[in-house]
Amino acid sequence: MVSTDHGRPLSQSGSLLTRRPGVDQLAVAAVITAIGLFALYFSWLSIRRAAVYDAQSHDLANMWQTVWNVAHGQGFSFTHQEWGINTPRLAVHADYLLMAFAPLVRIWPRPELLLVSQAAVAGAGAWFVYRLARRRLGRPTTAVILAISYLFYGPLQTAVTYQFHAITLAPTFILGLVEAVVSGRRVWVFWLWLVLLLITKEQVGFIVGPLSWWLWWRRGRRALAWTSLGLAWVYSAAHFFFIIPSQAPNGQHFVLQFYYGDLGSGLIAQMTSIFNPATWLDRFGPREFASALYLLVPIGFLPLFSPWMVFAFLALVPHWLAQGWTPSSVLYHNHVLAIPFLWLGAMHGWERIQRWWPAMFRHRPPVVTGYLVLWVVVGSTLIGLLPWSRTFDSAYLLRDPELAVVRRKKEEFIRPTDRVAYSRGLALLMKDRQTAWFLPRGAQQADVVALYKPIFSWPRQEELFLDRLRKFLQTSPAYAAVYADEHFQLYRKSPGAWPGDWPVELKPP
Repeated sequence: MVSTDHGRPLSQSGSLLTRRPGVDQLAVAAVITAIGLFALYFSWLSIRRAAVYDAQSHDLANMWQTVWNVAHGQGFSFTHQEWGINTPRLAVHADYLLMAFAPLVRIWPRPELLLVSQAAVAGAGAWFVYRLARRRLGRPTTAVILAISYLFYGPLQTAVTYQFHAITLAPTFILGLVEAVVSGRRVWVFWLWLVLLLITKEQVGFIVGPLSWWLWWRRGRRALAWTSLGLAWVYSAAHFFFIIPSQAPNGQHFVLQFYYGDLGSGLIAQMTSIFNPATWLDRFGPREFASALYLLVPIGFLPLFSPWMVFAFLALVPHWLAQGWTPSSVLYHNHVLAIPFLWLGAMHGWERIQRWWPAMFRHRPPVVTGYLVLWVVVGSTLIGLLPWSRTFDSAYLLRDPELAVVRRKKEEFIRPTDRVAYSRGLALLMKDRQTAWFLPRGAQQADVVALYKPIFSWPRQEELFLDRLRKFLQTSPAYAAVYADEHFQLYRKSPGAWPGDWPVELKPP
């Protein structure tokens, strides 16, 4: 007999898995269509947003440069923005999954490759939501509603459209892993999902290790439970505590300094502060409570009835304990590891309520389904990237026609082997090379300096910096202008020439 994820035969679970071929075919078609629409819309929106609105961020640019370097035999490396040097990607993150995109660079040598892939893979998670809900809850209509609701989930949309991060693909991989175990697929399918998860980011093993242990333990596969837990933990611990710090030029863990630098200097001091109850009281406030509401409201608080919330909590706590507002905000991507557990919890919570009030589900299914649909509508209004969402910004749709000019002139005047130092807003266009610096770093070594002022309003301090920088380059004997218009200027440095130290007053504000 087929088992549920409780390890009981379906005939003993909350609902029977009935087979209705015609309805099932329609359900599958509906889910696949919804996934396709999701991928198309959020690919388009991600590209538009990254081109202009997120031009100041370097996340997508750094990962694109890493993929480009791998594709061109330059190693798993990139030019670090703060350090100003070429460094192994492992000095920051163990997102080996980026290497998988390298062969595709020969087909589509643009950063849009990453954004489209992210939207497509993230949307595919709805297929596993459908499969799991169909298996657990029985009704194909319920499974379709849950799958489409997953695509309407605002926190998923915000993560998919915020730059590119390999870990944003992890929710789909987690759902695939759970579905593989629950459906009794061959063990190698489970290992494939686990490997994909581990190479998205260094800390993922700390979460999926216990998940794998729990799934296999409940099925009596004790050897698989302990093996998967041990491998996942050893992998993540080795990368997080040893490999990554060993690759950093200063020997420090970049992530720990970035997120927990205010808790102390060094790993021991930071861990001591994190396990101090006073730190928890200080870090958990209205912002974290609001983030929790944004995560729970779109799924009608159903995960609160499920033990899956434990895994969601484990995924969220490290970011809620970090310094600053960004890590705990659902407007970015740090919450993505919690998403699959919240949706697994929603299915579990739905089943529990179905057991408590079977008559309601039997005689008034539209009422119960309407409950979830209502919260999905409310949630997509509160947070999301749909046109009616409160957090949707019309600036995401801005188009800067000057960027097309920049791309043409770059191809005309900058050689593929040139080292480039660029001003803010040009990262995506200039990172398709082994070395590309963010000004003022790299000014001494760069072959070309590229300056760009968008047609939209720019911070006043940034405009002053660009004006001073432009005047310096125009009067310096070390540089010759090869192209200049109102918004974009290119200066090529004479070989071996350098007029002296970079002026202090030209450092970025």
